[in-house]
Amino acid sequence: MKKQKLAYIGHEYHNKTQSTQFLIEIFKTKFDVDVFTFDMEQQKFNGDKDTNIEEYDALILFQMPISVKLLKEKFKFKIGSYFPMYDGTGEASEEFWIQYKEFNIINFSYTLHKKLLRLGFSTYYIQYFPKPIEINDYGKRDSIFFWNRRNLINVNYLENIIEALNTKKIHLHMAMDPNEKKVEINKSIQERFSLTYSTWFDTRKEMQKIIESSSIYIAPRFAEGIGMSFLEAMAMGRCVVAVNNPTMNEYIINGVTGFLYEYENPKIFIDTDILEIQKNTYNYIKEGYENWEKDKFQILDWVLKKNEIILTLFEEPKNIYKIWNIISITKRMNGSFYLYNKIKLSPKMVIFLKKVYKKIKRKSE
Repeated sequence: MKKQKLAYIGHEYHNKTQSTQFLIEIFKTKFDVDVFTFDMEQQKFNGDKDTNIEEYDALILFQMPISVKLLKEKFKFKIGSYFPMYDGTGEASEEFWIQYKEFNIINFSYTLHKKLLRLGFSTYYIQYFPKPIEINDYGKRDSIFFWNRRNLINVNYLENIIEALNTKKIHLHMAMDPNEKKVEINKSIQERFSLTYSTWFDTRKEMQKIIESSSIYIAPRFAEGIGMSFLEAMAMGRCVVAVNNPTMNEYIINGVTGFLYEYENPKIFIDTDILEIQKNTYNYIKEGYENWEKDKFQILDWVLKKNEIILTLFEEPKNIYKIWNIISITKRMNGSFYLYNKIKLSPKMVIFLKKVYKKIKRKSE
């Protein structure tokens, strides 16, 4: 049986890291997949073939907020799906999201999924889990691994947390993200702790070996889309310390499977044995991975689903009048109450729909 065709548009950086290859492999079980990347500066697609050759049954946009107008100019496709990342779009406005009203949106962040549900989008949620990595050693209790990727969370900023962890050694992985500059390490940190450094690893195994030597891993970012780096540390049974933001706080239970802290007040209180947390974490990832392996193929159905978006009401005002009356009759409750409390639309959208309903009702009377 001939497979359906799918266009996958991802970030060029992921070609190097292979961090999203797991998703492409899922799609390949059902589709013939053409992979494309997008150059944001040049607004240009690069990939397996010219974009306008094939007509695709499904188009996947991963992470990058490419305009739907441009996608429709360059690709012929029946159904579009967008995989947004919380760290890039978590605070985006309704005006930003409205362009994706015809797309299915698939979230790895429950926080973002809830937000988009309230905005009336066709959104699905699944939580990713990595495969657990065999543990040879839980690492030294007094040793920390920290990847200093960004200045927003640097080793100087973390000094109070490092002190609370009662550590002696810190391994600093100083591979900075683009446009980020290395900070000068406080003299107090240099004097109080044994510091070792790395800038890059030739293989993932080399990095894993260094991480494995420490019991504690400090997550490097303010927020994540999926969070591959800290999830891999959890899959190795490390105690992860992270900012209390998605997606970290969607995996870490404070004091049980790691520690969370508020960015404005970087402090933690340790009243649990670190080794116990490490074992909890490893078991949590094992269970989560089993669920992920069972559930992940739902994605194949979602990317072919007819869009169930409530926002199509914007384009068909008469539908609002019909639906509002149906709610009143079949649900026996106020339309505003139902849309806000049951469907969980945002108050702003409910007010808008109510205005349209009243306007149409006046015309029909």
